[in-house]
Amino acid sequence: MVSKEISPFYIKSGDQFDPLHADLEYEDEEVNQPMNKEGLVACSLSIGLFCTRSSRDMDGKIVQTKKEVILKPKVILQETLRMIVT
Repeated sequence: MVSKEISPFYIKSGDQFDPLHADLEYEDEEVNQPMNKEGLVACSLSIGLFCTRSSRDMDGKIVQTKKEVILKPKVILQETLRMIVT
């Protein structure tokens, strides 16, 4: 038996940017800016979604859980926000 649960999530301010779990906002508007930037997140601009898939045995006990991102939240880096406000 397999069950799925979809939950919202966001990236906390001050967390290290991880392109596997979030997308950058405003970075692609600058000419020739690489999308593989590093830095600390200033804030999330949108909410992401992840799916938790649980497999159960015949007794109903969870035997395997897999979590995957199905929609990445948009974030802005502290460095980018500094450039925008100055």
